[in-house]
Amino acid sequence: MWKIVKLGDVCFIQSGNSIAKKKKTELFTNVVGTPYVATKDVGFDGSIDYENGIYIPQEHASSFKKSPSGSTLVCAEGGSAGRKIAFSTDNCCFVNKLFSITPNESLEAKYIYYYALSEEFQSQFKAAIHGLIGGVSLTKIKEFTISIPPLAEQQRIVAKLDAAFAEIDEAVEIARNKQKNAEQLFKNHLASIFQMNNQKWLSDNFKNLTSKIGSGATPRGGKASYKREGISLIRSMNVHDMYFMYKDLAKIDDKQASALSNVTVQENDILFNITGASVARCCLVEKDVLPARVNQHVSIIRADTSKVLPKFIVFGLISKTYKDQLLSVGNSGGATRQAITKTQIQDFIFHYPKSKEEQSNIINKLNSIYSHTKNIEEVYVKQINQIMQLKSAILSKELMPHKEFAA
Repeated sequence: MWKIVKLGDVCFIQSGNSIAKKKKTELFTNVVGTPYVATKDVGFDGSIDYENGIYIPQEHASSFKKSPSGSTLVCAEGGSAGRKIAFSTDNCCFVNKLFSITPNESLEAKYIYYYALSEEFQSQFKAAIHGLIGGVSLTKIKEFTISIPPLAEQQRIVAKLDAAFAEIDEAVEIARNKQKNAEQLFKNHLASIFQMNNQKWLSDNFKNLTSKIGSGATPRGGKASYKREGISLIRSMNVHDMYFMYKDLAKIDDKQASALSNVTVQENDILFNITGASVARCCLVEKDVLPARVNQHVSIIRADTSKVLPKFIVFGLISKTYKDQLLSVGNSGGATRQAITKTQIQDFIFHYPKSKEEQSNIINKLNSIYSHTKNIEEVYVKQINQIMQLKSAILSKELMPHKEFAA
């Protein structure tokens, strides 16, 4: 007989401990002790990285909460709240932004993990999210209800779900490998063209191949000063290799834009990231983004079209040959954050065919290959999504409580 109980009545639920950055670096990095798991160490695929370099030594153990092996870790707040869920196979200490849910002896440990993935849990979690950051309190999650069958039935369900999920994960891995192979096809073609062994091509630095190179700034007040409508402010998150990401495109008003008039973006400008983890990503600006400005993390590279076509430069800069050089430049300053300066861009040597007709032919060929490989990738992305939906369907079927419940 199935029954409905409060999660807090059948599980020990706790949140972990935060660690100051300085203390983490000085006391807990690469030492002997219990693994410390942060939110970033829990993957959306249910994985946990215990080998992240942070460990809690025995002399500090009493100050930290421990999640025992066989517990389920759930992200408690932020953008990944309720989405990052993992089954722990090792004892660990954990950050305060995670919940550790440890079942009592009446439950099969992994049943809680599958329950946390189910629609029943997810709907309760979404309903309980509150606050600006978006999270669920410890008090609230303890009040969640859970449908549980007898222990033998739990074990049967877990065994069936383990087998089904293993098959699904294998199918997803095969599809992802095929998707990567399609992506690699384009990269291989790109590398073969820009391997810089063509003696007939010209070479020059970007100072002589461009009419403008420059980056902007963030308006005073930062994110809080952005508008719902207005002139686009392009940030590094919008710039990806070969495509523009419209999500989170910021807007500024005429007064803010006037202060950035020196970085007014024009049609066919190349957008090039110059700082941070996305350094050296680049694409052409999209027409529908204009009028636009760039902030300090993005540089405009405006090609001298009498010498070289903008799209040809983009293809070159994302090729492995040039990308490796640019990343090396970005790391050359010795700073903790990757960065490429205006002078370094100006001095960067680029190879290109003298004939713009040849440049155009190369662009057309690469456009065709890129479009073809993207179509193949989309097929596999759709296939992966369909396969992943099977997990939800199986969970709903197996964890759906019987029509009659015990009191």
